[in-house]
Amino acid sequence: MRVGVRCSGGQGPYTIDFGDGASLLSASGVAEHVYAPPFDRDEYNIRVTCDSGEGHATVSIENRPPVFYGIFNVLGEQADEKEMVILQVNFFAKGCPDCPDSCDPYTLYGGFDPDGDILYYEWRITREGTAEEDSVFDLAGNRVNGQAVAGDYFIWFPMWRERNPLFPFGFDRGLESRSAAVSALDKEHVVSPKANYYTYTINLTVSDYCGAADTYVTEWEILENDN
Repeated sequence: MRVGVRCSGGQGPYTIDFGDGASLLSASGVAEHVYAPPFDRDEYNIRVTCDSGEGHATVSIENRPPVFYGIFNVLGEQADEKEMVILQVNFFAKGCPDCPDSCDPYTLYGGFDPDGDILYYEWRITREGTAEEDSVFDLAGNRVNGQAVAGDYFIWFPMWRERNPLFPFGFDRGLESRSAAVSALDKEHVVSPKANYYTYTINLTVSDYCGAADTYVTEWEILENDN
């Protein structure tokens, strides 16, 4: 965001502090400055000083934070250990708001930015009682834990914490239909009678290009083989 400053009164030179760490000396009292995102605050205080006094002005940043409604997965909020889970975060509505009771409930999913900015997603997934994070991957197979990255879909293998995916994956058709087929994929483990459900916390920070953010936290139940 570019702003212009014109000082009135006093005599130059004028020292102009823009409040974001940048300052300059102007003989005329006229200057321009660009506030570059991501913004770390909603307002910046401009302070101008000269030999005869000082003046102040406030610059307001108009950037509404994103809204995140929820993660969509066709299997709900349960999965087996090392199962390929597709986490869908693009904004869409499921169900019908005005249909008869036989229709699915109207539910919003994914992230939405009121200003139309691109959204970035930062994942942290941990099992209860532990600090080590499970791996989350983008569709190219890059591990993206703790990084703010754009995308509509992410991949999670519960209990998998390595840098590379559990197995290579490629998507040659729509991810919605692929999601529906996830439960039919061959798995590299067999759930024994001694399996148990454990609670995993998904902490997702959704931010826009300018730095505004929303935090979404949910819990999933993951079936682990205790052997």
